[in-house]
Amino acid sequence: MRGSDLIPALALALGLAGCAPITPDACTSDAQCVEAFGWGHVCDDEATCAAVQPTYACAAAWPEDLWTERDAHRNDLVIGALVDSERYPVERASMRLAVDQINDLGGIDGRDVALVECDVAALDNQDHADAIQGIGGYLTGSVGTPVTLGPIYSSDATALLEGTSELVAVSPSASGLLLDAARTEAAAQVWRMVPSDLNNAQSFVRDMLAEGLISLAIVHSRDDNQSSLAEQLVADLDLAGLRSETFDYGSETERNAQLVEAAYANTDAVALLSEDPDDYVEFVRSADTIGSLADRVLYVGSGAYREDFLTQTEGLAALDQVRGVRPAPREGAVADVFRASYSSAYDGASPDEGSFAAHSYDAAWMTFAAVSWSGMRYGALSATGVAEGLGSLSFGSPLSLGPSAWSDLTEVFAGAETVDLEGASSSVDIDLATRAVRAPVAVWIVGEEGFEDVREFSF
Repeated sequence: MRGSDLIPALALALGLAGCAPITPDACTSDAQCVEAFGWGHVCDDEATCAAVQPTYACAAAWPEDLWTERDAHRNDLVIGALVDSERYPVERASMRLAVDQINDLGGIDGRDVALVECDVAALDNQDHADAIQGIGGYLTGSVGTPVTLGPIYSSDATALLEGTSELVAVSPSASGLLLDAARTEAAAQVWRMVPSDLNNAQSFVRDMLAEGLISLAIVHSRDDNQSSLAEQLVADLDLAGLRSETFDYGSETERNAQLVEAAYANTDAVALLSEDPDDYVEFVRSADTIGSLADRVLYVGSGAYREDFLTQTEGLAALDQVRGVRPAPREGAVADVFRASYSSAYDGASPDEGSFAAHSYDAAWMTFAAVSWSGMRYGALSATGVAEGLGSLSFGSPLSLGPSAWSDLTEVFAGAETVDLEGASSSVDIDLATRAVRAPVAVWIVGEEGFEDVREFSF
């Protein structure tokens, strides 16, 4: 452990009821310190129990007093959460709602759940991939958890896979193709509540065929996952007998230049592929000023499906040309429970303002179920137990995912049986080969009332 991350636990001992200080030579393991002082304590290099401190990126928590009132949370089940507070606040709020609900039900095996939130919005001025890997190490090492909610972005999920071991991530939105093939059991695992980009690529092609379009200019960021999506899209277009041209970029300046190049390509439509929601706003703004794009269909990825996208492009004529893809929305009792609970918890706000709000809520409840499985089967929270639990949610006794059937789920798990869950965002039908959900993809446009789904493809 780094000294900057720790403070001597002996200084805290007087404030921890029922705790006796551990002498330096008696501390031989992190587990010993956790047993004596509660979560977030480790045995440092000097054989002294020390309390883990929040980092700049991982300073927030839920409940909010997790860091400051450690004694009140000493027995909590603490898991990580990689969030983006600036671009995806509704998704974070949905995760927090799930935590409040599970704790209202008595927690998991009588223990409350808490989140250490690591905010990627705080990493703008750092080497992003290295910082994500550092967060993974911080969660598994200092915080001592083998599981995290998130990340939002496929690139962050890929960074976790490349640089973090013994961490299971449950992402609400990472659809990247590079994650499809990530099957190394010893490394980190990323389970996903959205369909793979393989389905998104096919949805673009199927929509083009339905619309009578025969050619597409593809502008994509140079991120590995977006490049892989572009390659897949080219291959699918070719199989369908459609023509394509590709243009890639690594900066805002390059993006703007490549959009102009794509505008002058002889194609029926132009697609932009990016994880950055701001890129989609600039795409529509550019299309509104570049005459050559005035009659083109403009395809965008699921990251554009945000209320901010509508706000920032309001009044632009090019908005009428936009067609996007996203995971098809879910209707039914579980979705209604989520929407009503969110509205009640957040003063009437709607979760539909977030791209992946229901997926974030489901990711949290999936994680709670997997943590429960791990405890029942292995007697502890472990990466192996959580991964096995996540793989036990798509076949077996049919149940709702969430608070309404939580007691039924734990009863089934107690008998070492599996469940088949229905979530707020989709059925929890996990493809165990890719760890992504098998679910329909919707095509949307922008109408008078905002986003409108106009087509849906099943796979």
